[in-house]
Amino acid sequence: MSAARIHLEDAQRYIDKAKTQSKALSSQIITIAFLSMLLLFFLGLIILAATGKYYMRRTKAVLLEESNKDSLTGIYNRRLGDLYLEEAIGQFRNEVTSPALIFLDIDDFKKINDTWGHNVGDMVLKQVVERVSLTIRSGDKLCRWGGEEFLIIAEGVTPENAETIAAKLNAVIARDPVRINQSYPAEDLEISVSISIGVGWFEETDRTPEDALQRVDAALYLAKKNGKNRAQLTNSCSSAFTNVG
Repeated sequence: MSAARIHLEDAQRYIDKAKTQSKALSSQIITIAFLSMLLLFFLGLIILAATGKYYMRRTKAVLLEESNKDSLTGIYNRRLGDLYLEEAIGQFRNEVTSPALIFLDIDDFKKINDTWGHNVGDMVLKQVVERVSLTIRSGDKLCRWGGEEFLIIAEGVTPENAETIAAKLNAVIARDPVRINQSYPAEDLEISVSISIGVGWFEETDRTPEDALQRVDAALYLAKKNGKNRAQLTNSCSSAFTNVG
């Protein structure tokens, strides 16, 4: 009996030890599981925060890009054009190198709106912008300045280069009429369009970009006064030249 009791006591001690070890193991498993869940939770928060920041930056970038574009034509708007001009005049002061500032204005655009309506006028604007965009260099900055007036900021363009560029722009706009597709049974419209151009550069006496733009605008006015469908450099550069293409 005493031997059996010893064996039972040994078995009981073994069982108690096993229970204690089991409880300890269970406690460790629970702790590990809790820590793992906690780690996953914080990891999830980090990923969520990083994803949120990424989408916020992306959304902000998209909104910023949209705010800098003209809603009708898709090119840069005047707001961004002003920023580019400030950047350009700052570079001019440091390097004494000015980009060409080119104003384009669609001739008799009011007549187009009055004759066929503003919807047709909008389509003319889009097609003119498309032709201009395909003619200028990829690095040139094309901005809608207001209404039917546009500004090109073109780096590295001399008066001689400007004459060639302006002649190409005059030709590409006037060569073929703008075609406006209309709903059946109305016939498609074909509208002859031309542009007048003023070209200038920054000068050492310019305090702001507006000083240069006033000269360019005056050159544009002179191009219109002299018959339209032509370009005029500012007085400090050259006399008028006419598209013959």
